[in-house]
Amino acid sequence: AFTQGSIADLELVLYDADGTTVLKTDYSGEIDADFDPHFERKVTAASELYLQARTENDRGSRFHWYTLSITTTND
Repeated sequence: AFTQGSIADLELVLYDADGTTVLKTDYSGEIDADFDPHFERKVTAASELYLQARTENDRGSRFHWYTLSITTTND
């Protein structure tokens, strides 16, 4: 969103089926420093996961928008 002009300060939280946090990332990401949060996750078995995108400190308005992009591959 930041690279497209949004002022949102976002974080991504990945949960497993019972609500346990699997991964949490913000603008620092897992890969490098970037104002848009991102991560890569390798899943080796069938599982149910939930992804939450939220603004940092629950601040938001119509100017705090984002685009979610999910890519899957079969290895």
